[in-house]
Amino acid sequence: LIDIADTSQYPEAQYQLAKHLEMGIGCKKDLKKSLYYCELAANQNHKMAIFALAIYFTDSRYGKINYEKSSELIR
Repeated sequence: LIDIADTSQYPEAQYQLAKHLEMGIGCKKDLKKSLYYCELAANQNHKMAIFALAIYFTDSRYGKINYEKSSELIR
């Protein structure tokens, strides 16, 4: 999954890897990498990744809270 997410424009793999990293499924939990892969998928118009990214921007575990950016994503 990591190889596909890193070397392709396959947003579903990037989104799935983001979710695995977020929850620590089969790997060590890493919220920064989760955010990175979620952004890659969202930038390719993956709807679930866009929604997840909007949620991430309201959660301080992923960095600085940005409600404006979050609301832009879900419009």
